[in-house]
Amino acid sequence: MFEGKSSGPLSIAEASRTVNFPLPLHLLPVEVDLIDSATGRSPFPAPLSLEHVLQMRVERASLGDGTVTVEVTLAGEPVDQLAVLLVVEPETVYGYGFARRTRLEANGRSLYVCSIPLLTLLPIDASLPLTIFVSGRRLEPPMRVQAQAAGIAGYVDHASSEGISGWAVDLRDLARRLPIDVFGNGRRLGTVLASIPRPDLATVGVVAPCGFTIPKEMFAALRNGDELSLLIAGTPTHLIHSPLKLTVESHIRGLFDNIDGNQACGWVIDLVRPDAPCTVEALCQGRVIGTALATGLRRDVLEAGLPTDRCGFRITFEEPLHTLFDRDISVRIKGTNIFLNGGPQQAKLNPNIGRYLTPDRGIAPAAIRRLRARANRGLQGLGVSLVMPVYNTRREWLVEALRSVCTQWCDAWELICVDDASTEPHVARVLEWFAQMDSRIRVIRSPANLGIAGATTLGIQGARQSYVALMDHDDVLEPDAVHHLVATALRTGADFLYSDEALTGEDSSVVLDVRARPAFSYDYYLSHPYFVHLVAVRTDIAQRIGGFDTKLTISADVDFILRAIEQSRSVAHIPRVLYRWRTHATSAGHEKQGQVMAATTQVIQRHLDRVSPGARARGAPEFNQFEVEWPDPGGRVLIVIPTKDGIDVLRQCIESIEATTPENEYRLVVIDHESKEPKSKKYLARLAKRHTVMNYSGIFNYALMNNRAVRSQRAGEPFMLFMNNDIEAVEPGWLQRMRSLAARSDVGIVGTTLMYSDKRVQHGGVIVGINGLADHALRFEPVWEGDGKRTLGYNASLTSVRDFSAVTAACMMMRMEVFDEVGGFDEAFIVGFNDTDLCLRVGRAGYKVLYDGRTVLFHHESVTRIAKAQLKHPKDDQKLRDDWGDLLKNGDPYYSPLLELYGRDHRLRLEPCGPAAARLVQVVLAGQQPRPVRAETGPPKSRKATKPKSKLKGGSAVEVLVPDAVG
Repeated sequence: MFEGKSSGPLSIAEASRTVNFPLPLHLLPVEVDLIDSATGRSPFPAPLSLEHVLQMRVERASLGDGTVTVEVTLAGEPVDQLAVLLVVEPETVYGYGFARRTRLEANGRSLYVCSIPLLTLLPIDASLPLTIFVSGRRLEPPMRVQAQAAGIAGYVDHASSEGISGWAVDLRDLARRLPIDVFGNGRRLGTVLASIPRPDLATVGVVAPCGFTIPKEMFAALRNGDELSLLIAGTPTHLIHSPLKLTVESHIRGLFDNIDGNQACGWVIDLVRPDAPCTVEALCQGRVIGTALATGLRRDVLEAGLPTDRCGFRITFEEPLHTLFDRDISVRIKGTNIFLNGGPQQAKLNPNIGRYLTPDRGIAPAAIRRLRARANRGLQGLGVSLVMPVYNTRREWLVEALRSVCTQWCDAWELICVDDASTEPHVARVLEWFAQMDSRIRVIRSPANLGIAGATTLGIQGARQSYVALMDHDDVLEPDAVHHLVATALRTGADFLYSDEALTGEDSSVVLDVRARPAFSYDYYLSHPYFVHLVAVRTDIAQRIGGFDTKLTISADVDFILRAIEQSRSVAHIPRVLYRWRTHATSAGHEKQGQVMAATTQVIQRHLDRVSPGARARGAPEFNQFEVEWPDPGGRVLIVIPTKDGIDVLRQCIESIEATTPENEYRLVVIDHESKEPKSKKYLARLAKRHTVMNYSGIFNYALMNNRAVRSQRAGEPFMLFMNNDIEAVEPGWLQRMRSLAARSDVGIVGTTLMYSDKRVQHGGVIVGINGLADHALRFEPVWEGDGKRTLGYNASLTSVRDFSAVTAACMMMRMEVFDEVGGFDEAFIVGFNDTDLCLRVGRAGYKVLYDGRTVLFHHESVTRIAKAQLKHPKDDQKLRDDWGDLLKNGDPYYSPLLELYGRDHRLRLEPCGPAAARLVQVVLAGQQPRPVRAETGPPKSRKATKPKSKLKGGSAVEVLVPDAVG
């Protein structure tokens, strides 16, 4: 048996200490077993691992001239050649071949070498994770590859019955003109030379003549839907977007680029009416699974010479993604038979989810034993009491939940099952059987049905371990859950811990979504209780606050979490999926959604009454979203706006402020940086009669001019607002709302939702480390849905008030005293990242940097300084790397390491995520003085692990502060 599958019979004629059998060609198994065909049993206690025998080792893996070279060694001489597969996740094959044995080294190891040409060129503007499989084994980590390393880049821009166009370039010899072979339905049709000037490619660093066009006469015999392939001549390497299907409608230009999560993405233009966006629809097996209007921004399309950049689309699938896996999906103009090039494509299971669903993560039994031994060392008496209220659970779900606890890699747990007077007879039998099998399982039987809150409280009162963790009776705990809870408690000393989770259907092996969360954000939780499972609290705190409020039938968990946080000094987030939350029609949260909003609003208000009297909670229009109205202390706001010419946008900005804000609430200072246009000078002269106009001369230095304006123009204003000249206020109250947040003593900076003129997101917070150094979160997402409701964004991030490491100074408010405390902008950041650096220093001083998703303004971005050369700032880039290198290396605590760092943000990574440290946050609630961030490497001495005591009295509340960088 190889990998659990029979390789054929083996006859053993006589007793022997040695059994010889052939290995399969090219693919070496990880495990080998023998099965007696008569009894069906193996003579071995477990399958035999070949890993320690073969000892495969990667000696070299490199990319050059469009070819990947791989060298591996094995112990001995087991086979003559090994199969090699090159894959870009999720399952795109970029090459395959065989590594052949070349020699036997002096150390007794065989060297295998292969050079495999890429089947498809690499994108020029991004790096991809290329995973190498040798003999069926995945080599870690993946290689990050890009076009520059391959040496060649090329794309097919368009293909129709009227012609084909694209480009290809030798990046190492720009003078060389590459020949392109054209194939139709597998038959070579001809060759063209890529030698036409393409000035639009200068934006990606390509300045050589490298374009090509293929006349329609070359493929006139092909029909609509036939396959066209374009390859670098004499190689098996396709240009990007090759092969593709031929379309006959010459007035349609477009491409089905890719499937991104549960969306089909691409662009399309009707050349007859380029200003009229096309409606597209995705089809799977003949049925429509989603539609979209192609209005998204695609600057690359405009730069390629097409008439508009408002032509992108993202079609969200209306069917569950897992039902579409491995099925062909195409995109067409709605209601027609005009299909876009690039299809069909197939949705694939994210490889990280695939590995996660593999039993024991695919780890060999021997390695699991070592993991268990390691997980149970040095626990210092810490452990977890898992509390599971049980009521009439389906037998198979209850068994699965109990087994998931019993198979934990770390043994430092007890399970308290509270049978809440179940009437189904199988519940008691299942619980009793598991309790007899493992003494760490205790069953408490309630004499009457107490409900979830009452049953959970019974369990908490009986807890004996250092921490209490809450688990539903129909959910699944991951095998490393207890280990990570205990290990994080040991490293951080946190009073409160929470993790990421996977949402599944009724079948827990069908993952519908992964909730990858940021470090703890108090305001985020008030806006949208963004974590549910897995939660663990110090047992003494859980017992001191009396467990759940038994008077609450709904939202008792939110109430418990808020009361626990009030008593906690620190909160740790574990960026790992430790829990599977089974969602089904009979879940309490699904049955009672109509009552959840009112109950949760009351719970949040009770919390605010305890810790921040005067603050008011109310339900938001969206489900499970809430708004907190913080007291506005008043006080004039100094608004500082730099400008240079571009008076139309400045006039719009100032008039919008005047129309939405009483004049006694603010004082306006416009910094004029050498405006030259006569109409600009005339307007500024008129403006100076009602507002302050400050002249600034010299090179553009955003940090310097703003610092100078604040220091020279301030007149006792307690608040300041930095604003770009292309901002437009929309509704009254925006300034007062920002001020109510900025006035809190725990808050240092407040930013807002900013949207482009077409009402798509320009700014939804700043993520440090994404797309190189930093970028805006959820850029280009629609601010509003088609029905007029707000777009929530990932885990309701767009509509919440929440912590970010930074926000943009295009609209950023802070108290004057905070600005003075950190010394204002660092003037060494001349053009870029001056606002990011300011936010990071404010965070390091202990203050929160908040993004307010409920305050929305227009940002007609960089209208007066839009030229690409003006937006580049390599010196500022390097200074950010120098000053904040640790943060860039360790990752933004408010952005999950499970999510993509390149391209569109808040998508689950395709490449392996690797280890990630827990993010520790100190707790200080609204209105309390913040504490500067300091490194914490272990449990505070004053909070050593102790055995819990029951029936403790209540204590005083503390407040939440979230630092910008954590362990």
